[in-house]
Amino acid sequence: MANPPPKIRRCSAHLREEIEREKRQLMEEGLNSTTPVNGEMVALLSMLSLFTVVGTVGNGLVLFVFSRVRDKTTAQLFILTLALIDLFTCLVIIPFTMFVEFTRYDINYDLLCKLYQFLITSKFLCQRS
Repeated sequence: MANPPPKIRRCSAHLREEIEREKRQLMEEGLNSTTPVNGEMVALLSMLSLFTVVGTVGNGLVLFVFSRVRDKTTAQLFILTLALIDLFTCLVIIPFTMFVEFTRYDINYDLLCKLYQFLITSKFLCQRS
């Protein structure tokens, strides 16, 4: 297999350095990966789970109702698009964020790290356009 271009290697090295810096900071604070889950983590994961369930149901209903309309206006297409992006967020990005938070950003695979960063930034751009 061929070596990745230098730009990608620099990006990978930069992401690894950033992750290692965050790990060191967590270790200094006494929060390593062997630390049991604390109340803050339980609250965060509970809230994200609630957002996932409520968002999935709500956006699913919006998609169901607005897809039934025969004459679609521009506003209705805009609402459908936003509901679809939010549904993707609830089904993919929020659970991925829960995993990343639970593992305290200790992702050993470069592809998963880059995929997570891509998803959270591209979702933001899609929703704003």
